Amino acid sequence: MMAQTGVAFSYKQWLKKRQITTKLFYFIGLILGIEYSFTFATLLVYLKDFLQVKNNLNIFYSCISGIYILSMIISSVFVGKIFDRTRRTRLIFSFILALVTIGNVLYTIPISPYLLLFGRLLSGLGDCLRAIIVAEVARSFAPDEVVSQISAVSCTYVVGFTLGPCINSAFVRADFWFLGVHVEYSNGASLVTCFLYMIAFFLSLFFVSDLSREFDLKEALKSFSAEELEEASLDSEQKLITNERFESDHEESTPMIENKSSFKTGNEMETMFVLRKFFTNLDTILILVMSFTTMFCVVVYDLWVPLACIELLNWTNLDINLIYLTNGTISLLFLLVGIFKPPKTDKMIYLGYAAFPSIMIIFGAFFFFKFDTWHIIWLDAFLWLVTCLCLSIIITAEELFLITTLAKMVPSQAQSISEGIRLASTRLGSALGLFTATFTFQHLNYFCPLVFFICILLILLLIIRRRQFYEPVPIF
Repeated sequence: MMAQTGVAFSYKQWLKKRQITTKLFYFIGLILGIEYSFTFATLLVYLKDFLQVKNNLNIFYSCISGIYILSMIISSVFVGKIFDRTRRTRLIFSFILALVTIGNVLYTIPISPYLLLFGRLLSGLGDCLRAIIVAEVARSFAPDEVVSQISAVSCTYVVGFTLGPCINSAFVRADFWFLGVHVEYSNGASLVTCFLYMIAFFLSLFFVSDLSREFDLKEALKSFSAEELEEASLDSEQKLITNERFESDHEESTPMIENKSSFKTGNEMETMFVLRKFFTNLDTILILVMSFTTMFCVVVYDLWVPLACIELLNWTNLDINLIYLTNGTISLLFLLVGIFKPPKTDKMIYLGYAAFPSIMIIFGAFFFFKFDTWHIIWLDAFLWLVTCLCLSIIITAEELFLITTLAKMVPSQAQSISEGIRLASTRLGSALGLFTATFTFQHLNYFCPLVFFICILLILLLIIRRRQFYEPVPIF
């Protein structure tokens, strides 16, 4: 993205655009989290009780869930590549949000399961926005700010993920008509997300800016000389100064700099070149495997919680909801720490070290529940609290360590497609977890040792490659 010399722009004005756009990123992350969480809790009820599907109920349930995940996987990669080539954040956000809004409207209308199927196909496209958000954050913030910004985006997603079941609960006794649409428990939350996505669509039309198209800060830090950066007030005493310092030192006038990092369509990397480099590098492959494994384990955990509580411990629905609420609360606290006190780059790897022992502890707890005959209440409650803590470590590692490490390993020109590929691997893990959780729970005594073996293997690989993760450098 090194072209269009002679194009002058106001860095201070760009900072204001970045501030507004980033806030919209938070809002969109919140909606995506809400939508991802509410469907799985209500879809079966929607099909069985509301639409009264008698034939092929399980097929519709699997297909609707599967096509949502499949849409996520495909859109993350392909839209990510389009965004890397065009950098038109506003246009892509508006287009995708319009499609997702239509998808939620179709899902809300209780006419046919085929309408739900097409609605979830469109709704799944929204997941590609996460890859775009991560790419824009990586391109538009200084290296020491990226972790805190990604933490903030992840926080909003986790908050949304926690709010999804709460919104479902608000519609437990719902039975009313809205614009000719019958609204009950199973489609009430989708009605809410329709309005949220409409708001996001109109906000994107007017307030989202093409940040990295105007100025790619990540690329600029490599292309500008120290003298140019100092003259533009982007650099002081041989280091990048903070935005607050920049703004306070230039209240009267806004410096104009020659935008050497402006976007140029002819400089995007070829897709096959990116894929070849990406899938022939051991470190990026390791990140994909770790992303797949962590998300698979998180989904399996989420689905095993009610199974273990009901079948093994004879606990109530209230206990199950308390476990989910504790998970969301602790995860949110961990990510808040990442916002206000982000770990340094060379310390991020310790999140990776902690994630896989945490997975082993979680599945060890389920193993204990399976064969424990005493079922001491305080001991079981303590183990659940430990699993909640461990799950929060896993989520934090996935949202911070893996995302930020990959963002630093790839060049700015391939930022979005790289995160899209990583997101696709997490969605594959989610899909596998969704379709195998019941089976693996029935064979828990064989599955848990397999998880232990995989985690130990990944820890060893991470230790062997630790130098590449301490200070990530671009792989191409």
